[in-house]
Amino acid sequence: MIAGAPAGQPYVITYSLPTGFAPPATVDFVTIKGDPANPPTPGCTDPNRVCKLSWSFPGYQLPPGGKVEIQFNVKLAPGVLSDVNVVNTAGASGNGGTAQCTTPGSASGPPFGSGTFCTDSASITTVAGDDFQAQKWIKADPALGFLNAAGQTVPVTDPQCPQYASGGAVYTRFPCVARVQPGEQIDYLIRGINSGTNPAKQIVLVDGLPVQGDNGVLLSSQARGTEWNNRPVMSSPALRVA
Repeated sequence: MIAGAPAGQPYVITYSLPTGFAPPATVDFVTIKGDPANPPTPGCTDPNRVCKLSWSFPGYQLPPGGKVEIQFNVKLAPGVLSDVNVVNTAGASGNGGTAQCTTPGSASGPPFGSGTFCTDSASITTVAGDDFQAQKWIKADPALGFLNAAGQTVPVTDPQCPQYASGGAVYTRFPCVARVQPGEQIDYLIRGINSGTNPAKQIVLVDGLPVQGDNGVLLSSQARGTEWNNRPVMSSPALRVA
């Protein structure tokens, strides 16, 4: 989470306005994920990846000389090699898409939208380096929803909870918790991701099933806080899904 961001949001907006003008009362922020059938940006087909961000300000008129600055953080997508130039292009539009552009570029249509968008780009070049990510996801009874960080029950599609789609189901992870009835099945999903720019060798995935009094897998001296007094029983062999 970026410092100074609105509650639950991954961005910070700064307004520079002439004297006497107020900032927008409402900001509509939308994250658009990949779609195999209709990619929102070229090549973005992964439903677990955010491909596009959009901010709009319903009913607001930006005065002459007014500026809107948006800051957010991203990471390189796994699979990027070293010495690759990564270009990010942003667009801004006003007056129903009829504004004249003084920026280096302009565009209309996908991936921005209808009308004319004034565009500009920034780029970085990747360097060689090692980085690895491990993620533990869980799903149980979708009808029971998830518990969010405040201990409230929310639907499995609620944006407060991390979501990972696999096999037609929705998984979650910290800070949210899946819910299950006695005797129902729990599905765990472990993801090991080489997020660096060098090949990874000798990959090992380890998962200690929870039981009361257990410790972490790598932080073996740190209690996990498990409240179950019986370790779950495997209902089927572990499967490689990707």
